[in-house]
Amino acid sequence: MAGNLSVATAAVADVTDSSSRAKGMGMIGAAFGVGFVFGPAAGALLSLWDAPATLPFVPGINPFSGPAIVAFLLAAANFVFVLKFFPETLRNTGADSTQAKRTINPLLLLKLSPFVGVNRTNLLYFIFIAAFAGMEFTLTFLAKDRFDYNAFQNGRLFLFIGFIIVLVQGGLVRRLAPKYGEKKLVLVGLVLIVPGLVLVGLCHRQLWMYVGLFLLATGSSLTTPSLTALVSLYTSADRQGETLGIFRSVGSLGRAFAPIVAALVYWRFGSEWPYFGSAIIMLAPIAMAVGLPRPSSPMP
Repeated sequence: MAGNLSVATAAVADVTDSSSRAKGMGMIGAAFGVGFVFGPAAGALLSLWDAPATLPFVPGINPFSGPAIVAFLLAAANFVFVLKFFPETLRNTGADSTQAKRTINPLLLLKLSPFVGVNRTNLLYFIFIAAFAGMEFTLTFLAKDRFDYNAFQNGRLFLFIGFIIVLVQGGLVRRLAPKYGEKKLVLVGLVLIVPGLVLVGLCHRQLWMYVGLFLLATGSSLTTPSLTALVSLYTSADRQGETLGIFRSVGSLGRAFAPIVAALVYWRFGSEWPYFGSAIIMLAPIAMAVGLPRPSSPMP
């Protein structure tokens, strides 16, 4: 069901121009960050609700049903809101030039793009997300093993990360992108991630773990909306949804297998190696980002 992110990103691309594209993508990231802050906190509180005692007549009810019920209600409310109040953002250009190219085969959707810069950005994003997702997945293991964190303390850890995401994507990106450009923000973000990974991998004091996480959250918050904006700027107005959908799908592919690999490395070679390995892998996206082309012409 993560397709909603691709559509939301395409909608923002439809209603922003080239000068404000990164700002719009940053606001999507900030909204995600707000959810990242409040979602785990709400889930933790709702887990205290004894749903089986309150709703014994509901089949399959269990101690974790409280968060699931509220999540369902939020999703249903969101669906109704989009259905009733969300306007179509794609401008009508007459004949649908993409109609003949549509397919239900997901493998065909991952074909190479004809737009200059898109394929390089997609590959960069895939490697970046694969390396970063391994860190995300093993972080709670590391916090438990090294500092004996409980569920509440791990929730506080992700609250800190979400707060940084909101500040950077909601505030810094929209101010820095028009001044310095998306490519520079991608490079700065990727470079910040490398020492962040090394610090988290080495840390045996909580302070250094939080310093590393600050660098990681800041770096990823600069990188993701800037890459999304670049893909959008490389693409013609009538192909935004298709191209951004592939971009998001590539990221989802990275998130699908990276946690499994990172967990295997964590338990086989030690808690520091998923982070050291990710730091080494992150050098590839940095090198690729240097060669990202400038958008040839502003897209409407």
